[in-house]
Amino acid sequence: MITLEESEESDINWNKRLLDSTTGSTFQTQEFADYVSESLNAQTIFLKFLTVDGNIVGQIMLYIPENKKQNSLLKKIFKKKICRWTYGPVIFEKNYTNEIMKSFTNYLKQKNFLLNGSEHPLNPSIFNYVKNSFTIKPWSTFLIDLNQDKDTIWNKLDKHSARKNIIRSKNKNVVIKIMERTDLSLFNELRNEKINNKENINLSVLELHWNKLKPIGWNGFMAFHENIPVGGIMVSFFNGYINESGIVRSQIDFDLKLYAQDLLKWKIIEWGIENNQRFYDLTGINPNPKTDKELGIFRYKKKWGGNLVNYNLISGRFIS
Repeated sequence: MITLEESEESDINWNKRLLDSTTGSTFQTQEFADYVSESLNAQTIFLKFLTVDGNIVGQIMLYIPENKKQNSLLKKIFKKKICRWTYGPVIFEKNYTNEIMKSFTNYLKQKNFLLNGSEHPLNPSIFNYVKNSFTIKPWSTFLIDLNQDKDTIWNKLDKHSARKNIIRSKNKNVVIKIMERTDLSLFNELRNEKINNKENINLSVLELHWNKLKPIGWNGFMAFHENIPVGGIMVSFFNGYINESGIVRSQIDFDLKLYAQDLLKWKIIEWGIENNQRFYDLTGINPNPKTDKELGIFRYKKKWGGNLVNYNLISGRFIS
């Protein structure tokens, strides 16, 4: 029998247990909880799943962002709280998976949340145990195994796209630099360029991200051409598992065909190998592309030679 323990704060060994698991990730840490709490004014919830003798066999961090809808009608429509999580639950004892998922399902049913969550690609299909209780959407990612040597990974890259573009970028004297905190303003200027089609954010948001997550594994890589920043990628790497985010490029990169994004990814792969990272997760694709944009994203990520891994997204209301 599994019991569930709920708290607003993590215990002292929360992150240690994540590091002892292959599926412990940045998005389940106390530090990430602190980040969403401050940036999204979110309520955070720490759940532990325990056996009758008190052994912790699983855990998950959930967060509920503040509903910023101001219109009274919208507030009525969106009155249900949206419960979010990424890459969870983290299960330490696989033989308890069924019981953990039933316990988690009962908890969510009791709270009557709207849901927005995901399984970890290294522990997929755990929601199949309770698949009739949730709206489940198949999702995928490409995982690059960084336990391979550099030559092996290089030879798996698409010869006519990835490898060719990396060589082109080097020949055009694009230089990659590991970011310092002082580079955040340059990264933010790139992010706010029209070509990235992103909502403008204040520099303080990036600084908060850096301050909260840097101690557990967070950094960025920037590309320069003639000392001008032309691209960047942020990465988390808690527990040897690299996730990319905040990918940006400049109009100069596009106009001059510098292929900085390809060189950036290759440098992250090299860095990951050199720093004993386990995986590089290219972070999410639709396995059944329905638009030209989705098809383009799928092709771009496929060219890096990673293994296609399927997992599930969980969304919508609890199905009674």
